[in-house]
Amino acid sequence: MACGQSMGGVCALAFFVTMGLLMIVLACALKEYGNWYPLLVLLTYFLTPIPATIARRSDSGYSIGFGGETSVMWDVALFCTAALVVSGFGIPLVLWHHGTIAAGACWLTFGGNGVIFLSILAYFRYFTEDDGGWTLIN
Repeated sequence: MACGQSMGGVCALAFFVTMGLLMIVLACALKEYGNWYPLLVLLTYFLTPIPATIARRSDSGYSIGFGGETSVMWDVALFCTAALVVSGFGIPLVLWHHGTIAAGACWLTFGGNGVIFLSILAYFRYFTEDDGGWTLIN
């Protein structure tokens, strides 16, 4: 990948992450919403890449599946990552259902979640190089 292409990709990812964070901060800071509970989703942003990173670094060698293509460690990492992403979308819904945050704050947080989780996916898809090439999702 050429230097200009990678710099453009990094700038695009930075822009989208910033827009997602702006949406979440607006869900907290606007006068009609007025509480900071939607920031709890930030925990899921920091925890989401950890299982996949650990699975990529492990070298267990034990694989199961129909074609022997996937390892147990990789399957567990994908399950944990999916659980964290679902939790990121579930936290604002539970807070809204409980009456802790307003509906507008919930939907702003939902939009910010979508932008940030897609940015995390794009980062792992295009900017992490393994020994065999560019892979996270084959």
